[in-house]
Amino acid sequence: MSACCGISDAEAQASIPPSSRVRATLGWIVPTGMLALIPKCPACIAAYVAICSGFGISISTASMMRTFLIAACVVSIVYFATRQFSRMRGSSR
Repeated sequence: MSACCGISDAEAQASIPPSSRVRATLGWIVPTGMLALIPKCPACIAAYVAICSGFGISISTASMMRTFLIAACVVSIVYFATRQFSRMRGSSR
């Protein structure tokens, strides 16, 4: 039972619109999928950029791009995990 408004936690969860649940799920899936699919080789990243855009990039730029993508994915996963943990902790009070 939620202390603030007198509704149960199950009712509160059911009142969340499906679109926000889909958005929350995609928030987890997209960075996790990207992290799993990022190539380990900077030359592969350079080739993917060249194939997809028609522009070539150097290996050092591809290496920096790979590092940035990994960092961005990890930061977003940590953000979603922290947000989920705070929601769970807030609903248990």
